[in-house]
Amino acid sequence: MRVIILGSGPTGLLLAHALAKLNHPTLQIIILEQRADPVDPTGAGLGLWPHSVRILDQLGLLPEAKKLVPEMKTSIHLGPHGGLLSESNLFDRIVENHGHPFMFFERAKLIQLLYERLENREGVVLAGKKAVSILEKDDVVEVTCEEGPSFVGDILVGCDGSHSIARRFVESGLRQYPALSPTTAVGKVKASAIRMPSTPCLPFKATFRCLFGISQLPAGLDHCAMIETHDQGVMIQLLTSDDRTYFLLYEAKTQQDDGLQTTRYSDADAEAVAKRYENHSVGKEGKVTFGDLWKNKIRANLFDLEEGVLSQWFSGRVVLAGDSVHKMTANLAFGLNVSLEDVASLTNRLQGLLVTQHATRPTTSEIEALFADYQAERYSRAKTCVEMTGLYTRFATWNNVFFKWMNLYVAPRVGDMFVADWVFSWIPRGGVVLTFLEESDPKRGKVKYLH
Repeated sequence: MRVIILGSGPTGLLLAHALAKLNHPTLQIIILEQRADPVDPTGAGLGLWPHSVRILDQLGLLPEAKKLVPEMKTSIHLGPHGGLLSESNLFDRIVENHGHPFMFFERAKLIQLLYERLENREGVVLAGKKAVSILEKDDVVEVTCEEGPSFVGDILVGCDGSHSIARRFVESGLRQYPALSPTTAVGKVKASAIRMPSTPCLPFKATFRCLFGISQLPAGLDHCAMIETHDQGVMIQLLTSDDRTYFLLYEAKTQQDDGLQTTRYSDADAEAVAKRYENHSVGKEGKVTFGDLWKNKIRANLFDLEEGVLSQWFSGRVVLAGDSVHKMTANLAFGLNVSLEDVASLTNRLQGLLVTQHATRPTTSEIEALFADYQAERYSRAKTCVEMTGLYTRFATWNNVFFKWMNLYVAPRVGDMFVADWVFSWIPRGGVVLTFLEESDPKRGKVKYLH
């Protein structure tokens, strides 16, 4: 069986690692990446909660991954001018509850690790291959790239993000995307399948945007800490190591999406946002401002924070995983964790299929049944995570008077420990892991894992 993966981001690479661990003689894996360099240097940071750390352990990646992350210590919440709302040892409590820590990675370093540790990576990851069309035939799926060639597989997994061509194929309900125009040579495609594509509405909508970036750690900020500064319509979140600051400035959008296209921001747009908040406090007692971070930045980008979950995750031999099927705000670092659960759930089912198939190739009906089972397991949990992190973003940016009151007066008294024990603990507790691999260094805490 040949599995084609679109996208060499974290989700696509982790899926390739998980599939490789199946060690099945008939399994072939190909990743098609549209960029010339499969290791994408953009973005700021990615967080993994303890249940995802378990999967890194199962894949044999945990020892090297630990070398890439700071040992997070304190969680600090500040008011608009740097006044202390609360401070706690949140990250110690996460370890107490779940055995493993919360791990925060520089995105580029995690992708580099995943790429370099992938067996036969040059043969698996094919860079400069932008998929421009998908055609499902009776027993295979064919992907054609912009400058050729075409690739044929039994299954296509769209890990190609929010602009996913695999998602557009699933949404179209056709056997080919883009659909052929009446003037195009039909070839083997039935005339009944020919349809001019309409302008699709975006499945994800953005109410917030975020200025992501990395800067040198300025004097005055706590090391190895998460620092959140709350204000009306904005929240500035910092995660620090011993020498760097990863910043995320969340801002409520003044103009909402029309549902037809994603807003593209320029460097000038990012500069304008940074200028607007250059004097805004981001440290205790207002001793450090956002301008201090910006003038020492290494890189930064402005993006919309899309939110939503697709109601349909597959069509025929094409299935979606990660950001192509669900998007969420970044405050709680749930995004990659939900994607990694997709990887585990899908791989577990493919492992069962390979065991029963032996030398035969799976039929389309068998694959669709597998994909339906995968969606059934994942949909509700993914939707809950999207809603939960979206709620926190609105709470943290004082979306209404009640949230402002809760953030300033109730949350500091309740404390991070209560939240860690009673609000967030269900995320690691119910996390899906790989059922066919043992953990080399299993760790457990006070909260029992369900899987």
